[in-house]
Amino acid sequence: MALESLDHCAIRTSRLEETRRFYVEALGLEVGPRPPLALPGYWLYAGGRPIVHLMEIGEHYGADVFDNPMHEQRGPEGPGVDHLAFRVSGLPALRERLNSLGIPYRELSMRAADLHQVFAVDPNGVIAELNFQASAEGV
Repeated sequence: MALESLDHCAIRTSRLEETRRFYVEALGLEVGPRPPLALPGYWLYAGGRPIVHLMEIGEHYGADVFDNPMHEQRGPEGPGVDHLAFRVSGLPALRERLNSLGIPYRELSMRAADLHQVFAVDPNGVIAELNFQASAEGV
C-alpha cells in the first residue's frame, strides 16, 4: 500500500447552513453531488473533486454510511479539527470576497518558502489556511 494524497476532510457541525455558506461564499467551493446518506450534509467541490464533506450533528448522526454507530467510539465531540489548508491562487479576489462578506482574516508571508498565507475561521472554529505561491501573487 502507498498513500497517494489526502482525498477529503469531513467536518461535523451543528451549524450546517452557516458552515456551507462560509466554504461556498468565502472560499469559493461549490456544492455538488452527494450520495443519499442517512444524515444531512453537503459535499463541497474544488476542481471537480469533493474535498470538504459537511455532516450535521443531531438526531440523524447516529448512523454512518454502513448503519454502524462508529461515532460512539470517539465520544460526542469527536477528535476535533484544527485547520484545513488549501493551495489557492488569486489573492486580490480572495481579499475582496472576505472583505465584502465581513469575514475577518489574517495574512502571513514566509518569503523564504515563497509562501503567502491567509487565515479565516469558519463558524465552527476551524481555521481555513489558504496558501498562495508568493512570487506568483506578487507579494
